[in-house]
Amino acid sequence: MPNSPRTVDRHMARWLAHKTGVSLAVIAKKEGVDETTIHKSIQAIDRSRYLHTVDFANEAVIEAVVDNKIQLKQSVRAGLTATTEVIDNETHERRSVPDIDRQLKAVAEVRQMVAAVQKKESKGININQQVGLAVRAGSATVGYMGVEDRIRKIREAMKQLPEAPPTVVAPPEEGETDYAVEDR
Repeated sequence: MPNSPRTVDRHMARWLAHKTGVSLAVIAKKEGVDETTIHKSIQAIDRSRYLHTVDFANEAVIEAVVDNKIQLKQSVRAGLTATTEVIDNETHERRSVPDIDRQLKAVAEVRQMVAAVQKKESKGININQQVGLAVRAGSATVGYMGVEDRIRKIREAMKQLPEAPPTVVAPPEEGETDYAVEDR
């Protein structure tokens, strides 16, 4: 059984060992197989991981759009120019008027296709800080911490510190400098 759970676990264990710095030769020696087997095992996991990425999904959407370009053009054109028949109450004549609902749905579909096909600029950090009553503390994305969140965190940390004993400042005596005397 090539896809039994034990085989997948073995492939994943080899992949993890290799990613943590263990050489192919050491893994092969430990398992009693040759390095080619270990290399193929690692490639199988890499392939599987690639097939489950966002990039692969985007490529599939792009491929579907490109492969069905003519049909998509016809569908979009039909959606954007959709009309419906109405009967005039006074003259009882049929006339064609734009079907706004279908046209708006077609525009929404076009926007989704454009967003999927458009080249992404970068995969940098997207910081989104929201301000408002409905936003709970710590809701900023990507680990960004606002000023209020930082102050709250510092206050909580200060509460957990042991309290210092109170100090009394005594007036200096003649010939002495200022100093603090601990009250115990």
